[in-house]
Parts: sequence; structure tokens; C-alpha cells
Amino acid sequence: MLSLQGTESSDEDAAERKQIQEELDSTKQCLTICAQAKEHIDRVPTNVFEDVSADQDAHQVIVSTLENLISAKRVTAGVGATQWLGQMPDTTLHQLSRDRRINLSGRLAMGRDAEEQSEKVAKPEDQYGARHRLD
Repeated sequence: MLSLQGTESSDEDAAERKQIQEELDSTKQCLTICAQAKEHIDRVPTNVFEDVSADQDAHQVIVSTLENLISAKRVTAGVGATQWLGQMPDTTLHQLSRDRRINLSGRLAMGRDAEEQSEKVAKPEDQYGARHRLD
């Protein structure tokens, strides 16, 4: 009778060990899957912006050219500011940058012309002579 009980106990132990090993293998497989998912998530770049602001006459670009998720919250712009937000192809971004550069260089030239014109305007002393204090 002892030998029969030992055999039953031995079979139960073997079955329990087999079940524990299967659970261990399943847990390892789940951990491997989780690690692979984390690597995948880490490779996907995401952009999140909050409280973004551009001051007066600023030029601000917040774009993604890789078709990734992009987020911006509470975005504000000052007077005369330019902002580009969202997704656009790389070629479009380059073209907009070129167009902006051309536009700015034209504005700068106009600004220099205006400064030169204001320097040519006669000053009061040129028109009326040197000022003398009368006591």
C-alpha cells in the first residue's frame, strides 16, 4: 500500500511541476511580448506642446514631416507673428521656408529704403540754422 501511495504522490508532483513550468513559460512569453511592444512604442516619436506662444513679429514652426501625431495646446501669436502648425510633407515645408525667406528679404530691403529716405528728410537745424538758447 505504501508503494501505491508513493506512486500517486509522485504522479501528482509531476503534474504540478508540469503545470508550474507551463505557467512559467507562459509568463516569460508575456514578458517578451510586453518588452517588444515597449520597444515599438519607444520608436514612435510623438510631439506634445503646451502653452506655446509667439511674440510680436515672430515666426514659429511646429510641424511634423513624418506623419506622426503632433499636439499643441493654448497656442497664441502676437501681432504680425507667423505660425505654421500641423503636418506637411518635407517638400512643402522647404518651399514655405524659401518663400518666407524671399518675403523677408523683400521686407528688409523696403525697411532699409525707408530708413534711407528718413535720413534724407531735412532736419530742423538744416532748415532754420543752428539753435541758440536765448537768456
